[in-house]
Amino acid sequence: MAYLQPKSTTPRYFGFVPCGGSQRTNIYLVSSSEGDPIYPGDVVVMATDKHTARRRTGSSSTDVGLMIGVAASIVLANEGSTAAGINSLSSQNCLIYDDPDQMYFGTDSSSGVLGVGTHVGKSVGVCSTGVVGSTGVATGTLKRSVMALSMVTASSQGMFRVLGIHPIDDNFSTAASVAAASSETRTLMVVPDLHVFSGRGAGAGHITT
Repeated sequence: MAYLQPKSTTPRYFGFVPCGGSQRTNIYLVSSSEGDPIYPGDVVVMATDKHTARRRTGSSSTDVGLMIGVAASIVLANEGSTAAGINSLSSQNCLIYDDPDQMYFGTDSSSGVLGVGTHVGKSVGVCSTGVVGSTGVATGTLKRSVMALSMVTASSQGMFRVLGIHPIDDNFSTAASVAAASSETRTLMVVPDLHVFSGRGAGAGHITT
């Protein structure tokens, strides 16, 4: 995978990629009124009507704050349809990795890099928009997500629990090391924390500080 590279002072955002585990996928409906496109690697959450999926933006007024999973297909802005059906994948519905125990890898944000190992085992936030070094909500010809982990937004809205550093960065960095610069992003291993199909979430075991 071209985007899986050792740590760099140039941010390289690609959203979240499943690794190991079941890598189970299911098809979900997306409303035609969803103005945010969904790209592969995006965190997808349950919309307030609890029948459709939407790209996670952090707005509590438009989602219930619980992750369904990570998108594996594209749905462009306002091109979803609740009449699309869930038995056949189309441009109007979304294929999502939805196993609550699925492990992923993704990068930290250059505005909130992993530092001194203080966030390993804790729930951390996701930068959905305005990630430093990104352009728009997708990047490159692959139209992948530019979502990234933010170690400065650990809160009740944390989407993932940090397991540690991806093996590709093991020879360059450790969980206990401080990033050389704020722009030194690293690839991390994470699992869902606030997940609609899991008992994990805010409460016992949901450590953010």
